[in-house]
Amino acid sequence: SPLIYMPALGTGTRVWAGGELRVRVARIIDETHDVRTFLFAAVEPVTFSYRPGQFMALQVIIDGQTVYRSYTISSSPSRPHLIGVTVKRVAAHDGHPAGHVSNWLHDHLKEGDKLIINGPFGDFSCHTHSAQRLCLVSAGSGITPMLSMVRWLTDTAAAVDIVFVHSARTSADLIARTELETLALSNPRLSLIFTVSRTEPRSAWSGFVGRLDVALLKLQVPDLRLRRIFVCGPQGFM
Repeated sequence: SPLIYMPALGTGTRVWAGGELRVRVARIIDETHDVRTFLFAAVEPVTFSYRPGQFMALQVIIDGQTVYRSYTISSSPSRPHLIGVTVKRVAAHDGHPAGHVSNWLHDHLKEGDKLIINGPFGDFSCHTHSAQRLCLVSAGSGITPMLSMVRWLTDTAAAVDIVFVHSARTSADLIARTELETLALSNPRLSLIFTVSRTEPRSAWSGFVGRLDVALLKLQVPDLRLRRIFVCGPQGFM
């Protein structure tokens, strides 16, 4: 039956808008060398309803212990049959331990595995704080809520002018770069500005190099003060 490989064909699919839900890993996407996107489908088919930019909690069992960890939803509610998180592997550094759950997801979670999610939570959303002109500013894995918002605003053809400024260590660390450039081709209201902290040997990067600062923002976004600004990234960056 087609329902085996296309469960969304089923009639009477309910809407999940909150609470615990058992899901299975439907797809795993390698975004960069240390970032993966995990897309989940409900074990009993549902469509997912949430605000772009919100987060959810994953419940996983590690060494026999139930562990909860929150991640921003990077998928878009305009694509309601899957819900996903984009997770960076976290190495130990400067006295901080390695990412216990994030690294476990990278090392052990595979397609078909089941776990429990809970959510959605949070008010960090262009849906909650709407405006006709937005400036999204992110660094590293802080891109995840921005991905959800940009995907949603593009999919719904929203009359919103978006400048998306994203900073990464190198061009190889730019998450979803190809997808974002494709979205910009189909969305004339979306402008992308990428910056990298440093260039790699033999890199073909021709964009901005160096730390993102207010001077660069004002130069690239002259109407900055007229835009609603969302910022996400490491604490020092924000």
